[in-house]
Amino acid sequence: MQTTPTGYQFEEQAHCDMCGRETSNAKVLGHRASKTTGYFPRRARGVIIPVLQCNHCGLVYCDPLPLPLDIGQHYNVEPADYWPETLNYFKENPTYFDYENSVAKRLLNFQDGMKSLDIGSGIGKALVSMRRAGFEPYGIEPSEKFRKFCVEKNQIPESCLQAASVETAQYPDGFFDFITFGAVLEHVYHPAQCLSIALKWLRPGGILHAEVPSPHWLVARLINLFYRLQGTTFVTNVSPMHVPYHLYEFTVPSFQEFAARSGCEIAHHEFFVCAQYHIPKFLQGLTAKIMKRTNTGMQLSVFMRKSG
Repeated sequence: MQTTPTGYQFEEQAHCDMCGRETSNAKVLGHRASKTTGYFPRRARGVIIPVLQCNHCGLVYCDPLPLPLDIGQHYNVEPADYWPETLNYFKENPTYFDYENSVAKRLLNFQDGMKSLDIGSGIGKALVSMRRAGFEPYGIEPSEKFRKFCVEKNQIPESCLQAASVETAQYPDGFFDFITFGAVLEHVYHPAQCLSIALKWLRPGGILHAEVPSPHWLVARLINLFYRLQGTTFVTNVSPMHVPYHLYEFTVPSFQEFAARSGCEIAHHEFFVCAQYHIPKFLQGLTAKIMKRTNTGMQLSVFMRKSG
């Protein structure tokens, strides 16, 4: 374990977190800096770390893994400071998470009052949607500032929202019917461990959902090509030491490998185009069609069913 003046410890990863293969055989995709690089990474300053991709399951990660000395340096901020105004994250959206709820309900043969858990509840948007869909919703949120916003603004009962991380939260085994990691797994240090903990809380036949960044995103591949043409080894994959603090990007095989080792199976998966950062507006209709047809959208959504 090595400490740097940036406030991080660096932990070498001996194995791919999702499939368990040795990292010595992983492909080096490029490098990432501790500060954003913009369009011209030659100007990058700070700590530079390698970005790898598992040759077996395709998981993208950094090695060594940067661990902040204080997790608050990432997430102990006001919600309005974490989500830029340009994302319109606080704008009311009556259909938010409705599609994910509908897929889960179909896979569950849903009955009113089934229990759901939103891991990384943020300001509570998914919890509100789950409640509207007929679930009895619970949540986990480690940031006290996000949790306070969730309780006060979205009227989520404090008793239903644990102030904890996945590793420290406490629930009975088999308590939930539906558990979701919405935009969470890319932020945790050991995603397979977090998924395994959540599986214990899920009843047999229950559904575990994860929505995560895909390394096949067309826009990222175009940016990486632009970096290569400049003669650099930088890539835009992951962002472990600056916003939004992504540590991993996931593939369908990475979840298949986890499922095969963990007593569950993939019941459904699909890719979403999402925002088209850096693409001119007049091209976005065309690029959206390409991403839909080639499964190169920004987000991968996976639903796994627990065996039993």
